[in-house]
Amino acid sequence: MVQEDPLVVHASPTKEFFITILIRDIKLIDAICDLIDNAVDGARRLCPTAKLNDLFIEIDASKESLIISDNCGGIEVSVARDYAFRFGRTKETPNSPHSIGRFGVGMKRAFFKIGSKIDIESIAETSRFKMNIDVNKWISPDNKDKDGREQWDFSFAECQENITNPVKNRQTIVSITSLHPTISAEFSAPTFKNKLIAAIESAHSKAIESGLRIRVGETDLSLRQISLLNSDSIKPQFTTTLYQKEKTVTVRIYAGISDQVLSDCGWYVFCNDRLILQADRSQLTGWDSENGDIEIPRAHYQFARFRGYVFFDSDDAGELPWNTMKNGVDEESSIYQATRLHMINAMRPIIDFLNSVDNELQADTSPLKTIVDNAKPIQLKDVEQRQTFLGPTASQIQQTAPKEGRISYTTANEKLARAKELLNVTSNKAVGEATFYYFLRANGDE
Repeated sequence: MVQEDPLVVHASPTKEFFITILIRDIKLIDAICDLIDNAVDGARRLCPTAKLNDLFIEIDASKESLIISDNCGGIEVSVARDYAFRFGRTKETPNSPHSIGRFGVGMKRAFFKIGSKIDIESIAETSRFKMNIDVNKWISPDNKDKDGREQWDFSFAECQENITNPVKNRQTIVSITSLHPTISAEFSAPTFKNKLIAAIESAHSKAIESGLRIRVGETDLSLRQISLLNSDSIKPQFTTTLYQKEKTVTVRIYAGISDQVLSDCGWYVFCNDRLILQADRSQLTGWDSENGDIEIPRAHYQFARFRGYVFFDSDDAGELPWNTMKNGVDEESSIYQATRLHMINAMRPIIDFLNSVDNELQADTSPLKTIVDNAKPIQLKDVEQRQTFLGPTASQIQQTAPKEGRISYTTANEKLARAKELLNVTSNKAVGEATFYYFLRANGDE
């Protein structure tokens, strides 16, 4: 036993407390998405400049287990030993450019959130390993090292280094069993699979667009196309701003209109192509806010067509304004605070345009609605750079305005019959036309 210093006051956390704090605020689907993030990063490391068409991630959730397997390059033994299973990132942790794994807690937090037995098998380029984690044994007071200290490390069950594995064999399989009862029940819920699919399709739309095949059970996830309406009369905003910290952060803002669906209205925020905020309509993204003399109202159905997309990109994921659960932004980030002002500015001309469209509901004609209905969706990659949203000009509105209008009114049947008799006509329509032209002639306008 190591002789303890009598002046030392112990302040290290218990493992039970550590785990409780670690998993308290994360939702199950967010935890699963953390595990998928690691595979997506692996795919991008394996094919940094190419499409991901030959790579896959498969997720199988049941009341007994969660199994996630992929062929996205595997984890090298050296990475697993020194970095991947640490709680947090050290300064020495290798940085993968444009990665979405950042904080060094996601994988372990997901393990603890879901179950108490975790088996990992990974084959990488020059090594392979197996690891079996029994959380109950790991947190046991009897789990001490040779010096009697609490043991926080894990151990390989099998380990080989300095070997060569072909690309087709490189894989990682994570199997979590002995699920916590609440997790098992949630996996068994009939709506869970659809919720998980929707979350992954949103979070990893850019990876799916690059060809990565993600499957949940027997369902292949589909690409959720992101688009904005575009025409000669309507053009979305697209601006790019660079911020220089330790590494450059590129911010791209797209803002425009799309389908009139309130649940889809709002801002979508991505960090390194990972969606962290979806259809947000709160003050966090500029609604019910102001920037100088620019004021933005609260979101409501009148603005259901509004869509805004913000992409934060950096080789160093630590520079990006996201929280550790990747389901929200870091409001205190100076880059996000500056970007939010740009978001408010981007919203104002679109809000003005949608107000004008709404005002047509009280008018006899609706040329703006016709212009919107004739616009076509365009993918973000095809949107041209433009400092502000472009709405239709007065001449374009005039060109769209109908050449004819409709007059309609009602009157008593006996009076209508008398008018037909006097005008020598037999239909209500003929009465209307005859009286209209009679009025014009009486005023010398025909």
